[in-house]
Amino acid sequence: MAQAKADDAQRDEGRKLTLEEKVPAEQKAKRADLLKRVAEAADMTAEDVESLGMTDDELAIFASAFGDTTETKDTAPEISDDDELIEEDGEPDLFHETAAGMTDELADLQRGRGGEPRSLGVVARDSLARTDHTRIAEWDGVTLRSTVHPGAAAERDRLSDAARDGDWRTVFRILDESPSWANSARLEGRRKYAPLHQAAWHGATVETVERLLSYGAWRTLRTSGGDRPIDIAARRGHRHLTSVLSPEDKHPLSRDVLARLQRSFHNLIREIADPNDGRGPDLPTRERLRLPELEVLTELDRPACWFPVPGMYGGFLFELRGAELIVNSWIRVVEGSERTHHITVGGVRLEGAWAATGTEKWTRATGRNVFSSPAVVGGTVYVGSDDGKVYGLDAATGAKKWAYAIGGAVWSSPAVVDGTVYIGSDDHTLYGLHAATGGKRWTYTTGGLVGSSPAVVGGAVYVGSDDGKVYALDAATGTARWTYTTGGAVRSSPAVVDGTVYVGSNDGIGKNDAMLFALDAATGAGPAN
Repeated sequence: MAQAKADDAQRDEGRKLTLEEKVPAEQKAKRADLLKRVAEAADMTAEDVESLGMTDDELAIFASAFGDTTETKDTAPEISDDDELIEEDGEPDLFHETAAGMTDELADLQRGRGGEPRSLGVVARDSLARTDHTRIAEWDGVTLRSTVHPGAAAERDRLSDAARDGDWRTVFRILDESPSWANSARLEGRRKYAPLHQAAWHGATVETVERLLSYGAWRTLRTSGGDRPIDIAARRGHRHLTSVLSPEDKHPLSRDVLARLQRSFHNLIREIADPNDGRGPDLPTRERLRLPELEVLTELDRPACWFPVPGMYGGFLFELRGAELIVNSWIRVVEGSERTHHITVGGVRLEGAWAATGTEKWTRATGRNVFSSPAVVGGTVYVGSDDGKVYGLDAATGAKKWAYAIGGAVWSSPAVVDGTVYIGSDDHTLYGLHAATGGKRWTYTTGGLVGSSPAVVGGAVYVGSDDGKVYALDAATGTARWTYTTGGAVRSSPAVVDGTVYVGSNDGIGKNDAMLFALDAATGAGPAN
């Protein structure tokens, strides 16, 4: 008997040691996986992410918020609109729609811990829109469930369910991890009830409402029926919430002025966030986006908000300054797309070139958006427009020297070398134009859109196309020297250094094998296709 007990004790001790060895190994493997997923999403190395010193929980939050998670989530429950408690709907948080948004937040986290960001890949040219929105409010405009990662959608469903049921402990647990969801409603819902609307409907305690406000919940956010939380509480007879839900009008503007600014702002969003260039429904309409409501700005200490737009690879940073709305917009994948619009009740003005004194020198209107980055050579500004034209403008006055009409919108930025302007177009064509007159020297047609900006080196023009190819053309005649086929659209602009062409393609989108190619500039030789 004694020997049997001794044997049992020995086996138990062996199991304990095995478990103690197994658990740390599993924890290390889980952390390594989280580091890898966050690094891929943020375009960083795992070592850079590790240097931030985040806990496993923090890493999991970042991975989940970006939507890059393989965790299995419960499916969303079926909710009946006949349930009288369902006076809310839902939408997701899309701050991390771009890798740039993730890297900005990671950079802020590291600064908060006394460090300096290393190799975070935050692009300086996006300075205003990409740095300010991490410290200001965010407008969550996504309504389609198909736009959101299933895991994130399921968690938002749990938030909406808990708010509907008055389960504030669960609401606070979720908001502790994702405070930017404080103003989110249910995906594809109809009534647009956020948690604060539900608290007003339930007649929650003042302490509960104050905690929701501490997460950034807006008192001025309206449901699809036009009700603010205070309107719902009043209708339900919850007088104890009157004071805490009364909006603080920190930036007073008349409803008429706000409505006129908002109408112009929405029209601007539809125009800019439209990759189809007006052909068919615009992107906000196709994605059924809930566009920003300016009334929420009036209660914020800084009346500014960030609106990320899925499918646009960027978004809008908008801010009230008196009775003027300043709108900064950019598209991450388009060079030179950063623009500033000034909206007043009198109209919309695109900010032009500014001298060191801050005095506007001139503006030049084109027929559509200008995403092309200008090139300035010999006193002339060369730029393309979505109106299907390439312009040569006087750099001092903005006066038009010439305009050349081509067959499609121009996102490509021009290269000007030896009296020739090289520029691509949505009509699948690369153009070589006379820099002095705008006359056509030659054209070369590819199998896809040419949004890539050409590089001209050593008598050759290098450019990518949406047909998945990189082209090397003779700069004088436009004849092909070689082509190289990648696995996806080539919108990257080539860099040519020491006989090598460096260019990226979209063949790795959604995978772990996003590609950057190094090709021989003379022959096009590179990795095996």
